[in-house]
Amino acid sequence: MKELIRYILFAFILLIGMNSSHSFSQDWEIQAEGLAYNWSVIDAVDSNIAVAYAIENTTGQQSLFRTLDGGKTWQIFPWNDWGIIDISITDSLNFWVITYKNIYYSSNGGSSWN
Repeated sequence: MKELIRYILFAFILLIGMNSSHSFSQDWEIQAEGLAYNWSVIDAVDSNIAVAYAIENTTGQQSLFRTLDGGKTWQIFPWNDWGIIDISITDSLNFWVITYKNIYYSSNGGSSWN
């Protein structure tokens, strides 16, 4: 009898787990696929506006990426100071970047930095 209860409990947990993971996976969409970058930091204002940091796999070129259309397209800004550890954005034009040595601010969407 104990063994039957274990099997029923196991089957019940398995069904709940399968149902949960199925509904959870439907909420995610790939926004940048097949790119040759190591992604490490991202911040988003909403479902359309985000800024991310990545390093190109073969050249080591660091870049910031900005999307204004929910990840369908990404604008690339080469980055020259090593080691971005955090990004914070408030809208499509104003964001901050923290490196190991400095804090940078852009008020024009990443075109120039202070």
